[in-house]
Amino acid sequence: MNRKGISAMHDAILFIVMVSLSGAILLPAFINNPITESEMQRERSETADEALVVLLSITPDEMEYIIGKDIIKDALSTGGVDFSKSIFWEKILSFALGRTQYHKNCAELIAEDLASQFSITWGSENVRINLLTSGLERRLKENISHTLTDLLGKEYFFNFTAKWEPIIGIPFGGKICVGEAPPQAAYVSKTFISMPLNPVVIIGGKDYSISKNGIKNCIEDWISSVPAMKNILDLIENYENNPKFREDLTKNLEDLIYGFLFTGVTNSEGEILFPGIMNLALHIIIDNISRMVNKMVDTFLGSLNSAFGDDAGVINAIKNMLEEQIKSKFNLNKDLSTEKLSTALTNKFVEEIKNNRNFEFIKNKIEEYVGQIVDYIIENIEALKKNVNEVKNKIDDWLLNRISISRAEVSLAIWEA
Repeated sequence: MNRKGISAMHDAILFIVMVSLSGAILLPAFINNPITESEMQRERSETADEALVVLLSITPDEMEYIIGKDIIKDALSTGGVDFSKSIFWEKILSFALGRTQYHKNCAELIAEDLASQFSITWGSENVRINLLTSGLERRLKENISHTLTDLLGKEYFFNFTAKWEPIIGIPFGGKICVGEAPPQAAYVSKTFISMPLNPVVIIGGKDYSISKNGIKNCIEDWISSVPAMKNILDLIENYENNPKFREDLTKNLEDLIYGFLFTGVTNSEGEILFPGIMNLALHIIIDNISRMVNKMVDTFLGSLNSAFGDDAGVINAIKNMLEEQIKSKFNLNKDLSTEKLSTALTNKFVEEIKNNRNFEFIKNKIEEYVGQIVDYIIENIEALKKNVNEVKNKIDDWLLNRISISRAEVSLAIWEA
């Protein structure tokens, strides 16, 4: 019997066992960091998702605020009421104008505030016209901050942002922001909330749906009747004979896009086929403000037993103050009627985009949009020439993807404290 051979075999087996045990012991040390980091990333993403869902669904406990306090004080002061001579006026206003939300969740309150802000970037300045809901927004921000602090504890910093941009990428609509600016490495959760808007807007006696399907159907009805669209199709069919093809195509696309997004679309007879997205949104906001003023004054004067006279007089005084503020801020004609205010403001906005260097970033954004479609058409010109309907479908889709009237985007970014 060869004992040396057996001993060598035992040594080999023992060596293999020891190596295997060492591997089993040391393996977690080599793979622990990637696994742990991956789990931590997933946990943070889930934390952001869960916190956002809970925040939007929670119903604030008796969230109190005063609506339009400064506005109605100014309006009544013009009628001879001196607020400075009575210590009871603050309590009276709080009693008459105070609101307490019991049943609406945070998402509904955020959407209501966004829909009535009338916020717009005018050159280098962010302008908010409607101050009626400033009390609601202040309390809403406090509630959001407290709720997220409770949910996330001291482990995370956060930034909550909600924005309603009827025209995506154009700073017009409404925005709420709570928390400091997030770093690039933050974990972000995003979702959308529905806006509390009437599904149909009436402009010039015509009904316009604000849903995406409604706007899509509207586009399909008028797209072939628009001179700019006819010109685009003619250009594609005869592109070989046009040395200025890109230039002419760009001009007609700009006319179509500016009309759809802002000033309105007309046919060859000048009849308005579509009022423009910004015009629609402005009508929505102004209607919201008007309803808010009416309800506020009815409640206020009802609470005080109509002590200050005719309701309509106070309503008109408040509306006039708001309109004068808009006309003064945007340098509009003082004699402009309420019905024409949205159209005049839209036209003024477009004029500034095209001629004012402070609006260059918006002009560049639109030029970027137009350039994308022009490049697509030129790259696929042969195929599109054989099927011009594809051009209309492409432009239809592009226009629809630039709007978001009926919903707002909300996001929550978190990062380690």
